[in-house]
Amino acid sequence: MAFTLEENGISFAGTHITIDIWDADHLDDEPVVEEALRRAAKDCGATLLDFFLHKFRPQGITAVAVLGESHISIHAWPEIRYAALDVFTCGSCNPYDAIPALQDAFAPGRIQIVEQKRGICCN
Repeated sequence: MAFTLEENGISFAGTHITIDIWDADHLDDEPVVEEALRRAAKDCGATLLDFFLHKFRPQGITAVAVLGESHISIHAWPEIRYAALDVFTCGSCNPYDAIPALQDAFAPGRIQIVEQKRGICCN
């Protein structure tokens, strides 16, 4: 498969990290959320194709940056200062390079990152 990456003898389509943040700021601030996802996409070397953000009433935001290399998304619960984010990239993009932009924007007190290799295939 031409789109696969290889690491430690394992071929896969891309790296998907999920990021949970707690005690975070600005989770209900549309411009901050949009800028954070746009900067995260740029910092990890991705091509931003489109951006969508929905503001819930009375609070909450969900947003996705659609990338040529997959996506970055957030679903935020500002009332409990928690957000679930994910960064899925393929090709030469490094999803971990998106994390500083997200930390700068939301200043979480706690962060948990889980990685999954997507599309692992047999050779």
